[in-house]
Amino acid sequence: MLHQSFYLSGALCAVLAAGLLAGCGKSQEPPAAAAPTQSAPEEDARSKQAIPDKPRSAPTVTLTDADADRALAIKRGQVVEVRLPADRVGGFSWIPAENLLPVMSTDGVPEFEIADGAPAGTMGTEIWRFIGRGPGHAHLVFEYRQLTDLAGAAQRTVVYHFDVE
Repeated sequence: MLHQSFYLSGALCAVLAAGLLAGCGKSQEPPAAAAPTQSAPEEDARSKQAIPDKPRSAPTVTLTDADADRALAIKRGQVVEVRLPADRVGGFSWIPAENLLPVMSTDGVPEFEIADGAPAGTMGTEIWRFIGRGPGHAHLVFEYRQLTDLAGAAQRTVVYHFDVE
């Protein structure tokens, strides 16, 4: 699979920053936790022996649009990877629409992975990473929007609920 990372334009960065840093998100109790899809971390046996008190990192949780409305319990420092399908030909992208701070924050720049056989920059998967920062509840809301009409209605919305321990 051809992998390509796209950096966001200044306008989109401003929208993302405003969405992530604007007022507090809701802090209500999420629904009962469901078992997330997890990928096990690779651990080097020698590094575990060299640093016996080093805490084990929790496995990365991977979510897709099929996991919408899931409630997940994660640990501080745990990474959540959100993989959502996107059509770049129509100028659409997923935008985080609620503030997660101080419970969670983005972990790096979003990436775009082109679908097998698709022309460059068209159909693919947007990959967002978040990290648990502090104890509390957070709602991760993504809106699928046409970037030329950010004030218009979202084409689709997915929500994930987190309880960070």
